[in-house]
This record gives sequence, structure tokens and C-alpha cells, in this order.
Amino acid sequence: MDPPPPPAPGKLDVVSAGLSLAAILPTIYSIKKVAEHGFGTSEGAVLAIGLVAGTAFIWRQLTGAEPLIDLRLFRAPAFSVSLTAYLLATFALFGAFVFISQEWCSARTLASSLSGSP
Repeated sequence: MDPPPPPAPGKLDVVSAGLSLAAILPTIYSIKKVAEHGFGTSEGAVLAIGLVAGTAFIWRQLTGAEPLIDLRLFRAPAFSVSLTAYLLATFALFGAFVFISQEWCSARTLASSLSGSP
């Protein structure tokens, strides 16, 4: 018995893709600028643009017929728990990588090219 064919992919929602970019890019830009220079009016305005675009993206995903990302998946406990575990493991491994390379540079006085730090 052959498995059933996969469902046909939906159409690409170009507006949702644009909204996701309009949410992510200004938010990351403002976070980087706040880290460099502190919080100012321009950083706040760029962050507000990103947050408004993010809110519009979420609203569009919840109300659209064919969402780019089905946000109802987060209601499933198995999905939410596995995604949270993945996120925590990623942070832990990245943190270990940063701390180990810093320890090799400072405590063991290795060159940064040998310790793996950028």
C-alpha cells in the first residue's frame, strides 16, 4: 500500500513575508544600536516600527486563510515543550562555546585563533 501523497503547498503570502521582515530587521537594528550608543529617540522609533509590524504579522497569521506560520501549533503541548527544550539547549550550548573559548583565551593564554573565539 502506497502512502498518501503530501498535500499541495499553499501559495506564498508575500505580504506576510514582508511583514515578518519589517518586524525582524528594525527590531534587531534597534537592539544593536541600543547596545552601542544607549537608548535614544531614533532607536525607540525604529523599535516601535518593528513592534507594530510584528503585531500586524501575528494578526495576519491568526486571521488569514493560509497563514505563513500556523500559530495554533503553539497550543499543542508537545510542540511547545519540545520547542522550549530546543531553545534552552541551544542557549546552553552557545553559552558553553562562548565561555570555553573565553576561558582558553584568558586563563590558558591561548591565542584567539587557537581557542575558537572570533
